[in-house]
Amino acid sequence: MRRRFGIIVSCMALLGAISPANAHAKGWEPVKVEKITAPHVASDAELEIRAGGGVIYVNTSKHVNIKIFSILGSRIAEDSLAPGSYQFAVPTHGIYIIKAGDITCKVAV
Repeated sequence: MRRRFGIIVSCMALLGAISPANAHAKGWEPVKVEKITAPHVASDAELEIRAGGGVIYVNTSKHVNIKIFSILGSRIAEDSLAPGSYQFAVPTHGIYIIKAGDITCKVAV
């Protein structure tokens, strides 16, 4: 019985390690493109958010704390970005809530 239980626990641990729910995106990557052609989602004087093709783009002229949540409320990513342009490849297509500085918006990617 102990051996069988150990095998089940080992298999569950292995499956948990490779399941899509535990798959993490790479994180924010700098973008070196002059103009991002993804559809505009939200902006203010110092921050612009765009999304399309499974990627969220952020262009900021100041340091900004940014959080991405799934539509069910689980946190996908949280980071502090320096001024510049960044992209974040979401783990799966869907609807996400983005909180960046004073902006909160919903995106479909």
